[in-house]
Amino acid sequence: MVYVYMEDSNEGLFLMQLAQSLYNVSSSEVKIGTFNGIFNLISHVQDIIGKLGNNDKVYYVHDNIDGNTDIIRIIKNVNRIIDKRIHLVPIVCCEYNILCGRHMHFFVNKRVLDLCMILRTCDKARVTEQTKSIAEFNDVYTHIRQQRNKKLQARNKKASTTYDVENSITAEPLCKELFKQAFQNDLVVYNKNTQKCGDCWSTGCCVKRRRICNISIKSNTLTDIEKQAILLQDAGFYKILHDIANANHIKCDDAMDIQYGKIRINQSIKGMYRAFNMTLQQCEYNIEVYKKLGISRAEAETECRNLGFDDYFIDQAIRNTGCYD
Repeated sequence: MVYVYMEDSNEGLFLMQLAQSLYNVSSSEVKIGTFNGIFNLISHVQDIIGKLGNNDKVYYVHDNIDGNTDIIRIIKNVNRIIDKRIHLVPIVCCEYNILCGRHMHFFVNKRVLDLCMILRTCDKARVTEQTKSIAEFNDVYTHIRQQRNKKLQARNKKASTTYDVENSITAEPLCKELFKQAFQNDLVVYNKNTQKCGDCWSTGCCVKRRRICNISIKSNTLTDIEKQAILLQDAGFYKILHDIANANHIKCDDAMDIQYGKIRINQSIKGMYRAFNMTLQQCEYNIEVYKKLGISRAEAETECRNLGFDDYFIDQAIRNTGCYD
């Protein structure tokens, strides 16, 4: 038996179970559940390890976001007690994976679409470090700090220093806040009462356009299956499950072929998305030219800034081109 346990007991668990159903991964061979948060990981491993058969496999899908010292400590302790039957599968976090999905601009609330596109440029290993240095995220981080301080005061704890509060804030709450704003009401956000994500993902595209997605009313409508496939394939849930199934010789359907060309989005959104990608391509071109001219990375970054490119464009352009690896 193969067991897949998600850290996220809401969207993450629901979407992985949806992937199992959509891609026909046998529930008699793969069991999907949750370990309810990183702080329960050690006790969950301790509880299950003695119950596993020799041929059983367990996969823990957990958040791995920079700046969170608890994760580093917990994973280090888990590695001391696991054996070859237990595998750790790190992701940045569930919300980050969804927000940064390649085609999620079809659905993201346009008020925060620019922030989601910027978030996508960040290095997965340095999301906290980079987002805290990007001016566009300042307002969101300020809101998070205010909420964190209110919670501390409500618990009647001694006021923490600014340094202590800042160290407790990573890009994870940033992603959660953006997630709430990007996917409201009937979109991806999980409803604990109904125990599922919004109705948008279980029905075909609506005609009245009462929701906040960006698909044009002139577009051919998407079916529920197509929308689910976009979400699962772009956010990485399908890949995780597919890789686990393949490693254990379990049948898993191939990724669905989505006809993205037939999906028309509102012109304002299309313009934002196209302009963002064109700017990135121009930055990549400049980086490649500077490299060929023998200019150092530091000098190339300075030249790009002088041309008006933001640091997040420069950083992703360097990663995409591999010029200064």
